[in-house]
Amino acid sequence: MKLRVTKAGFLYALVTIFIGVAAANTGNNLLFVMLSLLLSFMWLSGVFARYNLKGLTIEVEPPNIVFAEKEAFATIRVKNEKRLPAFILKVKLKLKSSANDEETFIIFPQVKDVAEKVVPIFPKERGFATLEIVQVSSLFPLALFVRYLEVKKEAKFVVYPKPMPILLPFDSAFGRKRVGERPKDGLGTGEFLGLREYIAFAPRKLIHWKSLAKRDELMLKKLAEEAENPLMVEVEKLPGRNLEEKLSQATFLVLKFEYLSLPYGLNLFGKKIPPSLGPLHQKRILTELALYGKEKA
Repeated sequence: MKLRVTKAGFLYALVTIFIGVAAANTGNNLLFVMLSLLLSFMWLSGVFARYNLKGLTIEVEPPNIVFAEKEAFATIRVKNEKRLPAFILKVKLKLKSSANDEETFIIFPQVKDVAEKVVPIFPKERGFATLEIVQVSSLFPLALFVRYLEVKKEAKFVVYPKPMPILLPFDSAFGRKRVGERPKDGLGTGEFLGLREYIAFAPRKLIHWKSLAKRDELMLKKLAEEAENPLMVEVEKLPGRNLEEKLSQATFLVLKFEYLSLPYGLNLFGKKIPPSLGPLHQKRILTELALYGKEKA
């Protein structure tokens, strides 16, 4: 445990020294009493401050899904194993990435048993990132001194590329591929399974026109052929002007296809992931997009 003097503490120490010198020079009993009280308060402040920081366990929980240039929220959890509460805890956090390091603080006014707080983070680029707790401090009880502990608790996570909206064409240039032989007429064949959300550039034969009258919005027919004719996200063929834009557009497509329950795969400059659906499949593809070109960085 380390100590740092505040401005108030510095003034308090000066006053104490001044009264001590005056008491020694004059022999005034009242000044000696005042000096004793000031020193007692200083000693008690140190005792309570040290006790305040004992028995604390701090945990950091990163966000489940994080995108570059998008705000996300991490959870900081403080457990107090003492009988008495801990007061005015200041937790110093550092977000570390390949781009830069950013620091922030979060205050816990009182911790009885367990306290949690959510802290916003704003990663600026894709790739690996680390949220680290570096210090816990407290001004308690008199704000004369700051007692602090150096802590190293960290949570590593992956920051996915920033989603960049793109239209959803269903032609061969954007990788509409079937496992096996593809029907010549593309979409629009197979058994009717239900309705799904309308997306741009869908063939007219898939539009469910009656939904416009019933729901006041267009819907698309969901056919069995879609399950047999999954989508491939061909990153190299996307219209982005550079690599980062292509990865961002691919991220948008992955999120959209997952939302629409359309089986999809990935072709990342020759590295292929077969089509599938589900949270694990989505996480695998987003991780590949996030770490492309970062492994050796």
